[in-house]
Amino acid sequence: MSTQFAGTIALINSWANVFLYSMEVTLSAYFFQCHKTNRYQKFSLGGSLFLDTVCSAVVCYYTWLRIDDPMIESWSRGIITILTYFVSVCEQLYLVHRYWIIARNRVVVFFVLLGAIVHLVFGFISGLLSLVVPGSVHSYGILSLTIAAVTCAATDLLIAINIFYATRNIDTINPSTQSLLFRLSIIGISSGIVTATATTLKIILLFTSLRGFAFLFNLVGRIYTLTIVVNCIALERQKNARARSIATENSETQTSNNSRSPGSVVLTTLGQLLSVFSNHLETRKFI
Repeated sequence: MSTQFAGTIALINSWANVFLYSMEVTLSAYFFQCHKTNRYQKFSLGGSLFLDTVCSAVVCYYTWLRIDDPMIESWSRGIITILTYFVSVCEQLYLVHRYWIIARNRVVVFFVLLGAIVHLVFGFISGLLSLVVPGSVHSYGILSLTIAAVTCAATDLLIAINIFYATRNIDTINPSTQSLLFRLSIIGISSGIVTATATTLKIILLFTSLRGFAFLFNLVGRIYTLTIVVNCIALERQKNARARSIATENSETQTSNNSRSPGSVVLTTLGQLLSVFSNHLETRKFI
């Protein structure tokens, strides 16, 4: 009964993995098709998708092995561990790049990069131990997994809090820019909370239920990639909405200028051009 249950759990895990992977591929295709992308978005999202594709294939292979023999252990567990932490680094680099554009704070960026390196190294060590010592819970493997998970969660929260703080402390008198900054702060803190919550659950399950830990760990990489693609889509939507708002304001101003004298129209037009230029600079800074 226990072996049948383990096989069933592995099958459900693979279904959830395929569902999340299909969602991220669909959203990524929509993003690349419908929005202009910069080099960093292509690198972050493309790299995460590639790693997730390999990881999802390994998860499905591992599930196939578990259904055939629920007690089997293979090299796939170590590969999943290594790939998952590489995906988490891609997500953190994407978010810290956004933070750097907004705040230019070298101290925060240094600690984020340090945290990313630490959890990647210990995650890699844990994956290697799983490959070298398959089928056993190695004491150093548990320790390295714990350090990697704690550091990863702390790094996610550090990024989220600082993005929220940076966007909420920018002074601007433009209402549309204020609205944009508010939405950016909500997106940033939400992303960090989601990823940090998933990582915290991993830590709890690591000491309470190894089966639950394995179930969640197989899905965390997809959660990280979904965080990147949702951020990309949300930011592009905010940018497009802001552009439409500016265009509407300019159109209304132009309409009101038709009833004014030629001199006032010239002065108003110059002011309007300066306003458009200022809005354009602010948009490029925050998005």
